[in-house]
Amino acid sequence: MSGANGTNPDVPSKQSAFLHLGPAKVVDPNFVPKISEPFPTPELMVDGLAAIAVANGALRLTLYSERQPVGENAPEIERIVVGRLVLTPQSAEIVAATLRAVLDDLAPTGAIAATSPARAVT
Repeated sequence: MSGANGTNPDVPSKQSAFLHLGPAKVVDPNFVPKISEPFPTPELMVDGLAAIAVANGALRLTLYSERQPVGENAPEIERIVVGRLVLTPQSAEIVAATLRAVLDDLAPTGAIAATSPARAVT
């Protein structure tokens, strides 16, 4: 006898796999889950934002770092894509507000250079 996946009746199809997750749970909006880092996460040095795209309702930010090749005939500084950050609109709002608040709080301490409001990249 063949199952939903055409081979094994005990294996649900991808479409029906979500039916076996159990009842929906109410999420406390004030709950902050513990953050874990089971694998070393690389740190990125980002010099700027190369592009912003919107696809499927998510913002995709292409990040770059500037690199100066070495040698006698080295070309000028190159911009190398180092990653893409994909955010929902809600997450983008939180990240933007949080970064602005952190910069505003740190500037008076001298921990970082004072910043002026950023201009939009076009």
